[in-house]
Order: sequence, then structure tokens, then C-alpha cells
Amino acid sequence: MNRVLPACPRPSVRESLSSWVERAGLFYGCEYEHWLGPVMAATEYSPGRPDLDVDASRLIRRQFHQWTGIAMRHLPLADPVAESDRLPVRARITHCPACWDDDVAQGGQPYIRDFWGRWCTIHCARHDRFLSTRTTDLAQFHNLLQWMPNWQSERRWLASFDMPREMGQLGEVQRYSTGNSQLWTPSQ
Repeated sequence: MNRVLPACPRPSVRESLSSWVERAGLFYGCEYEHWLGPVMAATEYSPGRPDLDVDASRLIRRQFHQWTGIAMRHLPLADPVAESDRLPVRARITHCPACWDDDVAQGGQPYIRDFWGRWCTIHCARHDRFLSTRTTDLAQFHNLLQWMPNWQSERRWLASFDMPREMGQLGEVQRYSTGNSQLWTPSQ
């Protein structure tokens, strides 16, 4: 095995593969898009491929198994859900801030749950609230969905990555929080 990375953050239960890959990149001081360059070069993917779905990529999963030495059974799964049930990569922008607060309270880093990227997921059953959403960087050179700006929007989330707080050009990241779902009846 060609182990390249001496240390890596531990994957969380039900974490999406792209979330874990991004957290590993941040561990080494790389932004997601830059971090995936060497990963893609080590696989058959061409760098900058706009249709790359990291969450469904068995090749990227296998590459990280080789680079880290982490057993395949401990790595996030390549999403087995049919492509028609997954949101397009650029539309996977929902999260539950209460789940992220829980992640940090338990001594971890906020991470993206794999089921948040599905068409049918709009609600966090654990916290009984609708998922929040955020804006994305729709610039033509940002083909990959990055979560770092959203993690930076809350000091407690950012602190779990041991990163300094930096303000973007527009200040805080734009985020929409829908609130408690008890305000709605099941028929609504």
C-alpha cells in the first residue's frame, strides 16, 4: 500500500465522502478544489472535471484508502443511491446547524451527512427542524461545492478546525435557516 498521508481526520458516521475529503484537505491546509487536484491526478479523472461527483466516486474512495491506510469499512461509502435520487452536486447546499452544533459539542468538526444530498431530505428528524441552506459560489472556476465558507460563518464551527476567522468580500456567508418544523402540520 502506498500510504501518502501520515495523518487524517477520522471519518464520521454517515458522513458524505466529499465532506470527509474536504475535511482531510483542510487538515493539510488546502482548500477543497486545490486538494482534489492531486487526488484526481492519481485516478482516471481529469483535473477540473465539472461533472465530478465525489460522493459517488468509488475511485476517489479507493485512492483515499491507499493514501491513508484507513480500512475501507471505516471510510465514507460512495453513495449507493441512484443518481436520480441524489441532488445535482451544485445543489447539495443544505445542512442542519443544530447537528453541527452537536458535532462541535461532542469534540468533533461539523460534517455533511450523506442523506442531506438527496431530493427527499428537507428535514432533520433528530432536531425536528427543516434543513438550512446557503448560497454557493457560482463563479465559472468553482466547479466543486465547498463547505469552508459555511463552516466559517459560525465561530464555534470554525474553531473546531483550528483555523483563523477570515471575512470574505461580502462579509458573512449567506445562509437561510428555516426554523422549527413543529409550526407545520403533516399535510402541509
